[in-house]
Amino acid sequence: MVILNLNKTKLFLLLNFFWAFPFLLLLRLVNKFIKIQIIKIRSDRFGHFAPDGAEQVAKYQIKSRHIRIYIFDWVICNKKWAEMLSTVLPVYNFLRPVYFWNHFIPGNNEINQLGTETSSRDTNLLFLKYNVKIPFYQSDDDLAINWLEKKGWKRGEKFYCLLIRDNAYLNKAFDKENIDWSYHNHRNSDLETYNKAISWLVSQGIWVIRMGKNVEKKLSIVDDRLIDYPFDKNKSDFLDTWLFANCNACISTGTGPDILSGIYGKNLLFLNFLPLASIRSDLNSITYPKTLIWQKNNKAFSLKDHLSNNRKDNNIYKNEKIKIIDMTETQILQAIKEFYYYNNYDEKEKIDFKKQQHYFWDQLMLINKKFNFKLHNKVHPYSNVSNVWLKSLEK
Repeated sequence: MVILNLNKTKLFLLLNFFWAFPFLLLLRLVNKFIKIQIIKIRSDRFGHFAPDGAEQVAKYQIKSRHIRIYIFDWVICNKKWAEMLSTVLPVYNFLRPVYFWNHFIPGNNEINQLGTETSSRDTNLLFLKYNVKIPFYQSDDDLAINWLEKKGWKRGEKFYCLLIRDNAYLNKAFDKENIDWSYHNHRNSDLETYNKAISWLVSQGIWVIRMGKNVEKKLSIVDDRLIDYPFDKNKSDFLDTWLFANCNACISTGTGPDILSGIYGKNLLFLNFLPLASIRSDLNSITYPKTLIWQKNNKAFSLKDHLSNNRKDNNIYKNEKIKIIDMTETQILQAIKEFYYYNNYDEKEKIDFKKQQHYFWDQLMLINKKFNFKLHNKVHPYSNVSNVWLKSLEK
């Protein structure tokens, strides 16, 4: 990703002030009679760009008294997704200076709007109510299928996307911004602990495509049905988008691009997920968290401890003497088996699976309301916590 130099951005804004300011005055005048909004969709990170874009695609299908115009950030993390959004939304990025100066010049600021009102989560389940699955061109499908077939994949065979978080992406993508990203370290996972589960999946005839734009290391196992995509010479924004949108399911540690699979209605498995209070209740998913231990008495977190835990900074865990333990190879294998079989359930079996979790969801809603987390306004009918994990708490 190319990061715009801050000084160049300032220069660009100053040069464009001479047309943007008069345009802004005219816009504010017109806005007194015809309501206009310039909505900025955050585009620097896919974990925001994908859901915020889909949120606006849904809202654009709802009648409004406002004329809605869209812009993206200066940095666009995925050009293919930007292109797709621009086919269904009126995106006019040349208005970025107008948005900027409207923010800083006192007066009518109701024109400027952000691309999400719900912290990049589908808390109102708009993705279920409206069609947010932007179609790919036939030429896109042909190109991606041709890439898969060259790997040995045959039409009709299932493939899962696998996304395991490490430090590589943020450190490389934002290397010029001198940001210490270590506060996210509690979300990382050891790639080696997924080997048994990957081997089991491919033994079931599932293709596994390990995803990621930048990663720290290669997979240490090899199989004809296993693709280590981050090291593929044909890696691209286009394939990133197409694979997440068209996979049969996605297994992830909750790192951003995986949300695209949820937008396109795919089943998601979140492993080593923290904090559990932020469970993706807005997506068709199963979640299995890391183990947390109070160091003062060596006791594992109870269910209520997990649901009250909204700590999102690795330093807070250290300061409060909370030990973070990743899932073991065996736990990951058990969780992936649970997910694999769940994907083959019929409607009744999925309802029965959810029934085992009533206490969990009741407690989550109570704690969500108590601490005002504002993450679980509505719950997707197929959002689940792992029943394997729930049973392990009882032991």
